[in-house]
Amino acid sequence: MRINPEELPTGTLELIPSFEFLRLRHKEMKAYQAFLRLKQGDALSIYTIEYLDLSRSLTIYFSSTFPYEIEKWEETSLSGFGTDSKALTTTATKIKRIKTPYWSQNGIKDLIMRDSLGLK
Repeated sequence: MRINPEELPTGTLELIPSFEFLRLRHKEMKAYQAFLRLKQGDALSIYTIEYLDLSRSLTIYFSSTFPYEIEKWEETSLSGFGTDSKALTTTATKIKRIKTPYWSQNGIKDLIMRDSLGLK
């Protein structure tokens, strides 16, 4: 996606969902049928993955120009069982971006970097 979004697969495919999702939902670790679509816009493009058998969808919003930075993502899935189940959505949005030597900033003294990113 970050290199050439035009090469992203679309249509119906079998994909392995994230291991965290499978483990937390007690689902078998295997490929599930998914429907993928790409909608390219002027400023933002949207890539959606819908896992048909899992009642789960993942939508990634990214800039339409290189370097195709991810701006936001949303995941919707069913939570609960039977008639008590309901769709819950988790959303993450980029607050701020800074360019620093990330891999060398992993000590306690670097915790202040969270403040400069707007993280609490």
